[in-house]
Amino acid sequence: MKIVTVINMFYKLANDLDLFSLDITPDNIEQVLQQITESVQEVDGIEDASVEELKTLLDNMKNLIHSDDEHHYGESILDHTKKVLSNIEQLTNELDDKTKQLMRLVALCHDLGKAFTHEIKEKDSAKKHTFYGHAKKSVEILTKLINQQILEREEYKNLIVLVKEHDEILSIYSQRGNSLKYIKNIISSDAYTYGLFELQIAFAKADSVTQAALDETNKMVEIIRSDITTYNKQQKEKEQADILRAAEIQNLIETKGQEISELFSVEPTLLALWPDAKAIRAEIGRMKNFDLMKKFNSIIPAK
Repeated sequence: MKIVTVINMFYKLANDLDLFSLDITPDNIEQVLQQITESVQEVDGIEDASVEELKTLLDNMKNLIHSDDEHHYGESILDHTKKVLSNIEQLTNELDDKTKQLMRLVALCHDLGKAFTHEIKEKDSAKKHTFYGHAKKSVEILTKLINQQILEREEYKNLIVLVKEHDEILSIYSQRGNSLKYIKNIISSDAYTYGLFELQIAFAKADSVTQAALDETNKMVEIIRSDITTYNKQQKEKEQADILRAAEIQNLIETKGQEISELFSVEPTLLALWPDAKAIRAEIGRMKNFDLMKKFNSIIPAK
């Protein structure tokens, strides 16, 4: 049965509840979620029905099938969350207490949005449980529930990023093909930029709750690490090549610039006299060397 849930969430947690102060274990996860949902209080002007709708969160997590693929078939969202939290405890032994709690919270919150994005789609005459946009909805729940001042704290910013991008590695990896271009999407992601990449990988492993899923994740991570190394090496070689080429163009401008400029003043269609001009300008543009472009345009104005 399709559960249609349109949430109008303009709430805050009573007494500015600090999630990082909660004691979270696989055994007490239901009590923690109950504590959070009971702490929700209505902001003036919001209908009581909307508040009650949010309080169905725990029931939805208990009753909705998490997924029907070979890795999760038959388990509820809550059961899956418990397994992920249990894996987190095993994978974070060497981390400091603050980071451990961050990872527990990511486990607790990463699939909250599934309670409100569940649909059943038919494909090839078979029904499939889907939760499109659940990570975005999970973040929406967090950002609407937590006091804005608390959200400004670094640990909460990290929590939001890791919840938002908890499936991102798999999604980006699916674009790999025969090119390393996909790596650009990984290193430009918030998790990578904020220095959370290793935690993102650790969570991807914790989120792989069957051996088959974990084997796939470990293989994916190994390939991604290798691709990042190769990509960075290629980028460094490219940067070195660009430096050398920029020096060549700079030398050309310094030694031939005056001559070229004088020719251009006589014959504006200089491309006929210097066929490489267009290609050189394109090279400089690709290198984003604005100083060099300015010098080049001083002898051959861009049309």
